[in-house]
Amino acid sequence: MGGGPGGEGRKIIDVDPENGPIIARLFERCSTGAYTLRELRDIAQEAGLRYRRSGKPVGISTIHYILRNRIYSGHFEWNGQLCHGSHMPLVPAETWEMVRRYSTGEGCRMSGPTRTSSPSPAWSPAVIAAAP
Repeated sequence: MGGGPGGEGRKIIDVDPENGPIIARLFERCSTGAYTLRELRDIAQEAGLRYRRSGKPVGISTIHYILRNRIYSGHFEWNGQLCHGSHMPLVPAETWEMVRRYSTGEGCRMSGPTRTSSPSPAWSPAVIAAAP
């Protein structure tokens, strides 16, 4: 999704024609609960998802950020309040909510197999949930 100046000091949010379909497919795949973040990152990189400024392939943390960002469901948070945007959602709210549950460890394998000897401090046990 991109933004540009709109009327009355507002930003206009519209779907990026190159990256929008890639991101929509990431949400669809993640909503199945069958993919890890690493697998989703690989899929995004193979599809050509890159950082705008550097042109480098996106990383796992960016995929996680995208999947947690409400803007893709047509909503956003402003001053602590959930707001309904005037922009067209990239994914249905139900899909976004399912992905949110998965990304917080409520039923998805957002990470791969864990090592019991040296767990990653970047992930909480709730996020490192194994596939059902």
